Amino acid sequence: MAINILSKSAKRLSQLKDAIRILAWEQYKIDNKEVKGLEGYQLFAEEWQAHKIHDMSQVEFDKFIADLGYTEADLVAERSRYYQKRNQINGTASVPATPQDIEMGNDDFPPY
Repeated sequence: MAINILSKSAKRLSQLKDAIRILAWEQYKIDNKEVKGLEGYQLFAEEWQAHKIHDMSQVEFDKFIADLGYTEADLVAERSRYYQKRNQINGTASVPATPQDIEMGNDDFPPY
């Protein structure tokens, strides 16, 4: 294993892409009513990992979110809302959220 230290801009881009992942997961559950729990998230994750978003530069990503009608502030707010809600459900609301905190068995908060 290697130690990887992201630049501030790379970290910000990663967080914004995480916000898009959250929005995509929420829509995926709406569009696919049979999707539930960890198994459902695994199906989503396979499609998510193949999505073009992972190869986008900051400029490409900015255009992508603008085409969807979002701003960076919108995505930051959505991501904060998601992790705050997840932490309240898990009883860890006073603890800063990290993707590793997500409970494995919760349909609304998949492991990521």
